[in-house]
Amino acid sequence: MQKLMSSVLMMLPMASCAFAKVPSVPEDMPKWRIGYAMSSLYPAKITEAYGVNEEKDWTSFVHNDLQFIRRTELDRILGKLPNYNGFGIPLGSAVGIFPQVAGTKTLPDSVFIYWASISNARFFVTKFDLTKEVKSLMVTKRQMTTWDGAVLDCYQNDIVFGFLPNGNTKVWLDGCGEYKYVTELMPDAELEADSRGNNAEIYKANYGARITKRTEEVGETLDPIPWDKVNKVYFSEKIKQVN
Repeated sequence: MQKLMSSVLMMLPMASCAFAKVPSVPEDMPKWRIGYAMSSLYPAKITEAYGVNEEKDWTSFVHNDLQFIRRTELDRILGKLPNYNGFGIPLGSAVGIFPQVAGTKTLPDSVFIYWASISNARFFVTKFDLTKEVKSLMVTKRQMTTWDGAVLDCYQNDIVFGFLPNGNTKVWLDGCGEYKYVTELMPDAELEADSRGNNAEIYKANYGARITKRTEEVGETLDPIPWDKVNKVYFSEKIKQVN
């Protein structure tokens, strides 16, 4: 009996350590989502997006953005951001937020996005590894005050990607009326076609005329890329960015 008690006591610290490693997901936390933010003149088409959790061995797919051309029309963005110039990344109502196809509250270890830069017909894979700090921010309950004075519980557990024409992506956490800037990522890979097999010729045929029309309407050119304008981020009045 003494030996049995000793064995149990030895196992307790090990069990405690094991449970300490499991991320705590609050019961009232919504399922994590992904947001797609993009320029009007350099829009992006997402053909595949998913999160992967290595420890629990699952992959959760996220819905693609099927309305990216319509959503990035300049007039639509100007309705919310009157000073928008067509080049930068608009945040707020211009961002498309998309849920998981099935859905889990458990956070992924990494998020993968296969996407195309429409205006220059280039194809990229972005991989975002969620650090412990990022996961901690996403599962932390906060409070926000709405426009009418109500105080609500909230979480910053939407991951927003802002796409740039060279394949880089800016990453924010969205929620509680704020955008928390995380990092800028280089592409994990550049491909010859999108994840569905459509190459540059097909993209130019499908989207070239519409992008040319947008460019002509603002009296601008897309090549060379005006990086001082492209890197600018626009926020609506009710949204703020924190570092």
